[in-house]
Amino acid sequence: MASNDAQLANLRDKEHFPAFEDLAWDNHLGPHYYRERENGFWEPHKHWVFIGEIVEVEIDLRVKLTVKDRDGLEIPVAIYTEARGVEIGPSNLQVGNTVVIFYAVKHLFMDMTIGIRHEDLQYLKIFPISLDNMMQLSDRVQTHATLTDGMRTCHACSKKSAKLMKCAKCGFFWYCSQNCQLRGWNEKGHKADCKMLRDGNFKGLFSIKWGEFHNHISFRCAFHSDGVWVDWI
Repeated sequence: MASNDAQLANLRDKEHFPAFEDLAWDNHLGPHYYRERENGFWEPHKHWVFIGEIVEVEIDLRVKLTVKDRDGLEIPVAIYTEARGVEIGPSNLQVGNTVVIFYAVKHLFMDMTIGIRHEDLQYLKIFPISLDNMMQLSDRVQTHATLTDGMRTCHACSKKSAKLMKCAKCGFFWYCSQNCQLRGWNEKGHKADCKMLRDGNFKGLFSIKWGEFHNHISFRCAFHSDGVWVDWI
């Protein structure tokens, strides 16, 4: 059974969470992301996602987002589904939310702008969190949710111990007493963090084995308590 003893992903890792400029082109699948199979087809040799905060929403012929990536670059993300992106819903299409796209690639549009042309919403998810807050939460996960030399770190008081109590709601953060858990909830921001981490898709970003590609992962999948991804459908 998988556990948090395994290393959790760091969303600041550019190998699997690249900036836009580091993505491959859709018409040139380079070896940094892809490998050629024996039948001549190409497939990813690892998992990756592009992460960008929505700074503008345009709904005309289709949904077009302007997003800011981890390097501060603003790029267009155009949704080319049958419903032209409106199925994403107005509650998700909000400035300040953050979009996450599996296997994103760069695309040259007919107007000569460069961005992301996205066709399949099972590989796209929008989370109600800013990019900066998402990265800061990742930092807290690295500090307080990982096991180092048999020891964990209390989220509230930073005491290191082999005997800490796990938050029963998110399963990621640890505490040395009920008082510390209350302090973490009320003073250290765990109320908001815990809500985000109870989203199986968000939590799963930390637990995927990013360097091992067997099949495509999508947001139709939910993160299961034993550490595997299961399909909802």
